[in-house]
Amino acid sequence: MNKKITLGIIIGLSLLGIIGFTYSFFSVNITGEGKENVVTAGTLELEYLDGPGISLPQAKPGDSITKVISVKNKGTLEAKYDLIYKDLINEITGNELTISYTCKSYTDYVNASNKGTESGTCASINNQVVPHSESKIDSYLTNNISIKSGITHEYNITITFNEINDNQNYNQDKHFSSKINIIETNQATYTLSGTLLDNADNPLTNQMVEIHSLMKTTMTDSEGYFEIKGVELGNHEFKVKDKNGNYIVEDTLKIISSETSSVNGKEISIKEGTDSISLNIKINENGTISEIERNPTLYEKLIADNQGGQSDENISFAEISSDTNGKGLHYTSKTNVTEDLNGDGIGERVYYYRGAVINNNVRFGGFCWRIVRTNEDGSVRLRYNGTYSNGTCPVTGTQVSVGGKFFSFYSESSLEKYNDYIWEDGTGESLAKTQVDTWYTSSGLVNYEDKIANVPYCADKSNPTSPTTGNYTSRVFFGASNRLYNIVDNSINSDTQPSYKCQDIEDKHTVEGDKWGGNGKLSKPIGLLTADEVSFAGGVYNQENQDYYLKTGAKYWLISPRRWDNTPASTFYVSSTGNIYGAATNDYARLLPVISLKSEVAIEKEGTGTYTNPYVVK
Repeated sequence: MNKKITLGIIIGLSLLGIIGFTYSFFSVNITGEGKENVVTAGTLELEYLDGPGISLPQAKPGDSITKVISVKNKGTLEAKYDLIYKDLINEITGNELTISYTCKSYTDYVNASNKGTESGTCASINNQVVPHSESKIDSYLTNNISIKSGITHEYNITITFNEINDNQNYNQDKHFSSKINIIETNQATYTLSGTLLDNADNPLTNQMVEIHSLMKTTMTDSEGYFEIKGVELGNHEFKVKDKNGNYIVEDTLKIISSETSSVNGKEISIKEGTDSISLNIKINENGTISEIERNPTLYEKLIADNQGGQSDENISFAEISSDTNGKGLHYTSKTNVTEDLNGDGIGERVYYYRGAVINNNVRFGGFCWRIVRTNEDGSVRLRYNGTYSNGTCPVTGTQVSVGGKFFSFYSESSLEKYNDYIWEDGTGESLAKTQVDTWYTSSGLVNYEDKIANVPYCADKSNPTSPTTGNYTSRVFFGASNRLYNIVDNSINSDTQPSYKCQDIEDKHTVEGDKWGGNGKLSKPIGLLTADEVSFAGGVYNQENQDYYLKTGAKYWLISPRRWDNTPASTFYVSSTGNIYGAATNDYARLLPVISLKSEVAIEKEGTGTYTNPYVVK
């Protein structure tokens, strides 16, 4: 086998960018091959560690080269940018030339040798095929990257000519060249995802899908799934290439914004206020589109599969869930226990699972999750449930937690603030939050952040109350305690009523820039369950419930503060036998993170929500 192939790869880089919220447009030409090039334009600064050029002369399969660049926001406002290929020529066929990069965020960044303080990760790409083109084209690499004021994104880019353990002479003397640009994002863009099928419903695997005018590309996976970001409204060419660079599909699509998401022939309507739609696209033998179907969202699917759910008007939250006291999907009948998002004074309907249900399992981001409820905006809240293995999600067990370990909520309990998820005085945060945020970064969920909703995680310390009689007059009890049990004698009130509302802004933890009126103190869109959410699901204070889906057989922390009595600070947890109780913050329990998926996130693969056939969101 002859693998001596000459390949010239030169990437020249130039910069286009955005300024503040007005996203004004600018262009900068870059010249020179010095050891360090810095280009400043508007509020963004682009730096190259070793000059703008990158090459692989006389490359052979298996060769690769890396490049380090950084993008710094020197302005006072958050900005957004897209990475694209400019004037791309790639004659290499067989999908054998790929690009990968990792991205980290820093504060106080000076240069690659003096990075400052790492503040998290930004989106990364792993072995993305470089689009094939015999003539110059422009094509997206990735889009809509947010960068906050004072933050620097550092990219470690690798271009690889992949070895496939077969004869690759057909790529001898082939050429690749391009520039990587940054362009403004001054218009709404959308994500199209779904499955590409032939007319017999067989998936078209490992094909390159293109959307034009400014070309965006992606590869279908082994199940025919594709995802294209950065698609504008309007008329588009839709094309599919095989691995040899031959077009096997050429047709047109029209994308419009509408009051609802739908498909009419080859016209795709995307609901206003959402940013994605999922489709099954079937292809004729003549290389045109025969049919387009919209995949249901996770929100739509869970309601449809449970026949619309049942009202909870007859449920007693003073008693654990059972066949006669709530089992299945329910919805809130009281309008004062949910957030009012539209300002009409009436809380929005929330659907939630209660009792010993087995049809609320989801695979997403490489993990299994249990659907807990919908949020008031239609997003869907999920609790971490371990990893998918041997064709099933975990039912219960110690593996269903971050790292399979026990953690303190905080290492001490001597101050009231130690039961806060984030301290109100702004001086720190709980160890629980630190561990959950660390897991979010290391788990790779940051790469799915375009699907994760920014919703509140309520550490409710509202209505601090001390009993005037009984044994606990020296103690201060907080929001969930006052709702879920009688703080005088630890009994359960017959009219116990949990709530999804977060009373005080300082307790409503959200990521900055939310629509919920939250405090913007979260750095990542992840948290823990509240004691009220466990109550809706079937748990009761100090009562065992061996048969509901939030019992894992292991003790795990909740985000809800319970009480303060000079020492210790106490936080709620779910016990190994399923009851809601409280412990000092320096006690030990497991951590089960919670995220929410946006309302438009779709089911990409049919499932029934069971352990062995979960809903699949890609």
